[in-house]
Amino acid sequence: MNRPLTQATREHWDGLAAGYDDLKQRNDAYYSALKGCMGRAVPPDARGNVLDVGCGTGQVLASLNPRRGVGIDLSERMIDEARRRLASRTELAFLAIDAKAAGELGPFDCVISADTMEHVEDWRAVVHAIVDACRPGGLIVITTPNPWWTFPLWLLEKLNLKMPEGPHKFVSIRSIAKELSARKCSVKTVGTHLLVPTRLGGLGQTISHGAENLPVFRSLGVIQLVTAIKGS
Repeated sequence: MNRPLTQATREHWDGLAAGYDDLKQRNDAYYSALKGCMGRAVPPDARGNVLDVGCGTGQVLASLNPRRGVGIDLSERMIDEARRRLASRTELAFLAIDAKAAGELGPFDCVISADTMEHVEDWRAVVHAIVDACRPGGLIVITTPNPWWTFPLWLLEKLNLKMPEGPHKFVSIRSIAKELSARKCSVKTVGTHLLVPTRLGGLGQTISHGAENLPVFRSLGVIQLVTAIKGS
């Protein structure tokens, strides 16, 4: 599968923007887990000045409660929704720009990117932009779906149990970690989370947390996550 084209990606997310948060409720276990992963990965002392690359409607950024937060997204309609839904959060700002331009906005104490790498035309260029946007010694946190889940996620989409992914091509988190290392970042954690992306009557998250530490299952979670510190 070829990398997604920028224009097709923009059109897809523009089309979903108005109902985006409602669509996420179809699989709230996944999106709650995603926020939880970000919350654990970004400690309070890294939440001063935070950039979210591929912010959608801004819900992940808002959940971190940064002192100052900036969210960027390719989709102007997503940014419109973020501004509308989070109008009372005056510490947050949202800009409709390409992820590859993130480096022009820094420096930030922390740069996050949740489930964006699979949707961009050149994910390496986006990783480089993220590094450029981060201050020396700052924190970088990136998540992206596990390629092992390509077929199950496709099936869930066809059954209308998750939102349409649109143009995408999944990326290995180890490839992203390698790119961060090449930019002189110190990679701290590489792993997966959420082996069971459903509530299962309240047991799904418990099973997932237990499996994360087992050698057989630790690479099979649907959420891939890497954290790194930018070098001086």
